[in-house]
Formats: sequence, structure tokens, C-alpha cells
Amino acid sequence: MNHELTLENEKNAQPSAQAKDNCQRPARVFLYDTMETIGMRYGPTFRIMTELFAGPSASYGMITGQDARASCFTQTWHKDVDLLEPLQIKDLVYKRILKSQDDESVLDRLEFVCLVYIYRCLAWFESEEGKAHVPQDGFGKLCVEWVRNTVKEFPPLPSTESQVTSEMESSRASIVLSKSGDVTVQMVDRTGENLSRIFTREVEPLQVMTEGDLFYDFYRGAFGTSSNTNVAEYVGLVADKSPGVKILEIGAGTGGTTYHVLERLRNADGTSKAAKYCFTDISPRFLAKAADRFSADASIMEFKAFNIEKEPKKQGFSLESYDLIICANVLHAPRSIEEMLTHCNK
Repeated sequence: MNHELTLENEKNAQPSAQAKDNCQRPARVFLYDTMETIGMRYGPTFRIMTELFAGPSASYGMITGQDARASCFTQTWHKDVDLLEPLQIKDLVYKRILKSQDDESVLDRLEFVCLVYIYRCLAWFESEEGKAHVPQDGFGKLCVEWVRNTVKEFPPLPSTESQVTSEMESSRASIVLSKSGDVTVQMVDRTGENLSRIFTREVEPLQVMTEGDLFYDFYRGAFGTSSNTNVAEYVGLVADKSPGVKILEIGAGTGGTTYHVLERLRNADGTSKAAKYCFTDISPRFLAKAADRFSADASIMEFKAFNIEKEPKKQGFSLESYDLIICANVLHAPRSIEEMLTHCNK
């Protein structure tokens, strides 16, 4: 890349112009005869000088040449993930955890808010309206059974509704002082206030959670999301060893993990250590949002709907075409873990 190095900047543009006007271009023979010592001292810089004006009290010159850094290599040393012991990898991965500033009291307060919504939902199930909507099978039935067993492990709520309301307000005031707690309690409030509508199937849970950008903020900064940086660091170690890696993320959803992985893969010049990053989810609704959110890495990104419970080839995926597969907090979702792993291995 050629750069013209001139003195034409805001600070000295006028003095530079005046110096050039007051100087004369010396004869080429005279120039090299009288400035040979300068040439010996400055070497290549002197040899690529393209213009020079000299005078009794000022001089003006222009140097045009190739950026030396563009024709040189630099070395960056990384740890070899294949030579590290498991405990060494663990140490490296866990160093990337974003330390939470939230103490246990915040979690206790959040737990209380959750319990209030759970008790209110259970009370609704006992009402005339709610009785008809108690799940009798499937995941809903298991969820309600778990809730009923779980509340037995906690002390009962205050005896009056006014006391409950007062403690709820006090708990929220403490929780929102924490960044992670703030986005988490917003999600708890939104889902808790809509539990009866969810069980009557008036609205879908995902519909409630994805309203606005809260869902995306939740998966990026709520309690428990520090594991995203663990995943990102390990992927980074693999990419350090094997630049040009091709990555498939299954169940990427809101992109909470994707964000940290792409940041870890970014080189100093803005390029990526990955050659391809395929962002997938079973729901197409996440793809357009993800394409906009990760536009900075558009050159390597692909966005596809993908159901890991079905044959990958039948969904348009070439077999054995990825070096690394990310499944962050999604392995529990399929009906058959064995079938899901079989499809991943393909």
C-alpha cells in the first residue's frame, strides 16, 4: 500500500506551503553530491524521496513509498489446545468468566419474587377458572408437579397480601441495583404476570418473552450466562490452533453464546479466525434478528433453520462439513439425546 507522507495537516499546512514557495528545486547531481551523508544515514527513506525543495532557511520534501509493515510477517504465540492437560484447559476457560458483582442476598430476593408468582399460580389452579387448565399430561404436568414439591422447601409467604406486596417492592428495589438482577427480574415479572394466560393457551411462552428486546438482553446478561464466556474461550483455543475453522452452532436462539464466541474469534484487524460460522435454530423467527445483530461478521456468517432431531442432510446440510459444533444449553431439549448426538456426529 502506498502512502504519501506530507506536512499538509491543520497544524502546519500554511508554514509548509510558505516553505515550498521560498525554496528552489536543486539540480539532481548537486542534490546527491551534497546530501550523500544523509542518504547513508537514512537509507531507504532517502532513496524513495520523490520531491525536494531547498532554501537558505527552510526545506520541503515529499517521500512516496510502500508501507514496510505490509510486506512483513509478525508472529503471535498461542497455547496449543492439543498439548494442554485437561486441568490447564479448565484454568484457561474459567479465567474468562465474567465475575458477578451480585451477592447471595440478591438471589434470595429474586427467589422470593419467583415464589410469589408460583403461589399465585397454584392458587389460580384451585379456582373455578383455573381448575380446567391444570395440565394433565406431558411437560406441563411435570412442571406443575415440580412446582408443588418445590414450594414445600420454602417458608410460607407473609400472611396478608399487603405484606407480600410490600416485600415484593422491597425485593425489586434491591434486585434492580444489579445489572444481571435487573434484566432477570424483568423477565420473571413478565412471565409471572402471564402464567394464567400461558396455561389457558391464550399466549405462547415464547411470545411473552420475545416481546421487545428483553429476551435478547436476558440471554446476554441475566444470571447464569457467564458460562457463555467459557464456551467462547474454548472455541478460541481451537481457532488459535486451527485458523479457518468452520463452526456450526445448534440452537443458537438469541445469540447470547454466539456474541461471546465471535468476539473471542476476532483478530486485531477485525477479521475472524473462523472461515464459516453457521447460526442455526429450530425457529426461523430468530434468524433475521441474528443476521442484523451479527452483521459485523457477515463475511463468515450463515443463518439457517435447523432441527437437530431430524436428518441434517434432508435439511440441506452437507455431511462432515464442520470442524466444531456448539450446543450451548440446548442438549436437554430434544426427545432423544442419543439421536441428537448421532445427528451431530454426521
